[in-house]
Amino acid sequence: MKTDIFTKFFSKENKTVLNSFVSLGLIQLTNLILPLVTIPYLVKVVGFEKYGIIAIAQSLSNYLVIISEYGFNLSATREISIHRRNKKKVSKILSSVLATKGILCLLSFFILVSVVAIVPQFRQEQEVFYFMFGSIVGQCLMPIWFFQGVENMKYLTYSNLISKILFTLLIFVVINSPEDYIYVTLFQSLGNLLAGGVALLVVVLYFKVRFTIPSVKAIGKQLRDGWYIFISNFSIISYNNSNLFILGLFADPVIVGYYSIPEKITFAVRQVNGAFSNAIYPKICFLATQSHQEVKHFFKGVFLPFAFFIFLVCAGLFAFSDEIIYLISNEYIAEASFFLKVLSFVPFIVLLGNPPYQILLAYNEKQGYMRILFLTAVVNLILNFVLVQHYSALGTSFALILTEVFVTLGFLLTLERFYPKYSLVK
Repeated sequence: MKTDIFTKFFSKENKTVLNSFVSLGLIQLTNLILPLVTIPYLVKVVGFEKYGIIAIAQSLSNYLVIISEYGFNLSATREISIHRRNKKKVSKILSSVLATKGILCLLSFFILVSVVAIVPQFRQEQEVFYFMFGSIVGQCLMPIWFFQGVENMKYLTYSNLISKILFTLLIFVVINSPEDYIYVTLFQSLGNLLAGGVALLVVVLYFKVRFTIPSVKAIGKQLRDGWYIFISNFSIISYNNSNLFILGLFADPVIVGYYSIPEKITFAVRQVNGAFSNAIYPKICFLATQSHQEVKHFFKGVFLPFAFFIFLVCAGLFAFSDEIIYLISNEYIAEASFFLKVLSFVPFIVLLGNPPYQILLAYNEKQGYMRILFLTAVVNLILNFVLVQHYSALGTSFALILTEVFVTLGFLLTLERFYPKYSLVK
């Protein structure tokens, strides 16, 4: 039976899904693994206190990126996929999306300036936060949704890899003293800007897409099409990202540094989950137009072996937490190792919520999944503000785990109770 499941996973009919998964997986792993390579060096040179400041700035930037990304990862991908053979239509879609992202990017900058001005701790380290804004601009330029829509991810993978290698090299060459910590976010921004610029050049030169001046109506359409997805994405980034951000408001930067390393490690595994979800999404949408039995059959053949793989990875994080922390930080840090054990199975919990979430997306049940994600964001904020004040980083860890259990059960119960015709178990 197991052999049959794994055979289906690698079958010819799933070749496109596997290719997309590999490309997206390489991008996500590059985004996280190369920075993880720099952590031991950064911790040694700038110390945990300054590294904690960098981690807080990166946490804030994650909020701002989701504003400029809006809901285009799904709405624009769908549009490009439908009209991929019509160059004129694709050009209009590309131009209207980029123009909309530009407006949202300006909004992000206004929010950044306001937050830095209001929070005293941030104002004292404003260079770190302002240097990080280039990463947001780079993400704004990055047309991931275009490459997903045309189902050709290799050029995006190449540009992303080059930019992250540049970032890593700059860290090792330029960061030589504790005072250099302010340049870490600058170098990350330069890498993202390079990746976004190269990707746009590929779109113009290889895919022969031309930029046009979009109408106000076209921009309005993009905002309407992506609204529900944006609310969902913002809720996701809110409960994923608020943990570290809220901890930074109450705890010493050293504690934030200890906690941020285990969180980055588990998030690296979660990025593999994300690549898997993005890779199977177009296939799920197509099968949903055929029959629900086909959708269930696909999940059985593809999801189960992947879930088994993620479970083994999580077990490895738990069993070898001391060695993993030592490998990354060049020292045994009991606090960081403990937090890694506590968080080790979070990626598996997250993955269990993937099938009901994908099904709600595929059948366009926007209110169903948006309601759960919004409630999850609220629950996460309450848990963090209550637990962090009493238990510091341990409270953050508990808040994260409880939140992920809540959202996974929420998706499953919502699907089974309110949309029984799309049930996974009946």
